[in-house]
Amino acid sequence: MITPRLLEAYTLSLDSVHSLRAQLRQVTRCLDEVQKDFAKSKEELREGASIGSPFVQEIQGKLIGLQQG
Repeated sequence: MITPRLLEAYTLSLDSVHSLRAQLRQVTRCLDEVQKDFAKSKEELREGASIGSPFVQEIQGKLIGLQQG
């Protein structure tokens, strides 16, 4: 049987509800930022793969120079 005292134990105060909502909004904003950063990084990797990385070309050039020397 549910008693008023037991019901109080499962009831959140209005302050707690507001606090939880604020925390949820903050977590949602952080997740949105992470998702945007991930999408941006993924796009940059895709673009880098299609045109070739200048860093990789520089290393390959040094390796070729070492092999010829």
